[in-house]
Amino acid sequence: MYHRTKDEFIGLTTSNGIEIKDVSIHLTTRIFGHMWHENNPKVLRGVTIEKIKETLINKYTKIGTEKKNKYGPTQSFRFGSVETRINVDTRKVVQANPNDKNSRKR
Repeated sequence: MYHRTKDEFIGLTTSNGIEIKDVSIHLTTRIFGHMWHENNPKVLRGVTIEKIKETLINKYTKIGTEKKNKYGPTQSFRFGSVETRINVDTRKVVQANPNDKNSRKR
């Protein structure tokens, strides 16, 4: 899955012109979280590769201001029910999460 994720994202250009150079393993776990959630509704939901890509390239994506966190300087991309973060220095997609009130089942 990690290699598939790299194949899908590396070379992709975001709606604000950032060319993706790498993806984190953490991003892959968020994709697996989506796959696992379908069979286990008690876990944190993830997101699909397709929704992450749509969030990064859609012209209606809300792009956040750059912030520093444990991944370095990152920028958020929000579209629909997905939030994705990219390290703007390394151009690495570091994380993706569902961005809705139902993202955690109890």
